[in-house]
Amino acid sequence: MIDVIALIQTLESEEEREYFTKLYDEYAARVKKAVKRYIYNDSDADDVVGFIFVKIIEDKDSFVNVDDVMAARIVFRKTRSICINVIKKKKLSCMSISDIVEDEEGNIEDLEIPDDIDIPGELVNAESVQKLQEAIKILPLEHQDIIKLKFEEELTNVQIAGILGMNASTVGTILNRSMTKLRKILEEYYHD
Repeated sequence: MIDVIALIQTLESEEEREYFTKLYDEYAARVKKAVKRYIYNDSDADDVVGFIFVKIIEDKDSFVNVDDVMAARIVFRKTRSICINVIKKKKLSCMSISDIVEDEEGNIEDLEIPDDIDIPGELVNAESVQKLQEAIKILPLEHQDIIKLKFEEELTNVQIAGILGMNASTVGTILNRSMTKLRKILEEYYHD
C-alpha cells in the first residue's frame, strides 16, 4: 500500500503539506467508497486509492486557487478516470470500443487493427470508424466514459453507476441520450 501521508510530507512547503493532508483526510474515505463499488478486495482498493492520491499530488498545480467544490470535482474526476483505467487493464488482449474512444491520457485516438486479425471489410470501414470517433468527441466526457464502460467493459448500469458515483437510472438516461445522438449524427452522415 502507498503511504500517502509520507508522500505528502515530502512536499516542499508547509502550506502544500497542510492542504494535501486536509484533502486526503477529507476525501480518502469517500474515494475508497467510490473505488470499492468496483474493486471488492480491500487491499486492491487501498492500492488504487493510494495511486489516486499520488496522481492528485503529482497534479498539485490543478489545486492552486480552487475552492472546495472545484477541489472535489478534481478529486472525483481523477478517481473516475483511474477506475476506468483499472477496468481497462483487466482486458489487456481485447480490441474494443476503447480503441475508438480514448487512449491512456483520455485523448481520442485512431483505431489500429493488428495485421494478424482477419476482419471482413464490411465490419470495419476506416471512414465509419473515423466518423464514429468524431461523433464520440462531440459528447461530454462523462457520456464518453459511460459508453466506454458499457460497451468495452460490458458493465451493467448499476456497476457503471457505482464506479461513477451516480444513480443507475441516470446512467441509463445518459446512455440512451448519447446513443440517440450518435445514431442521429451517423444517419445524417450516411444520408448526405
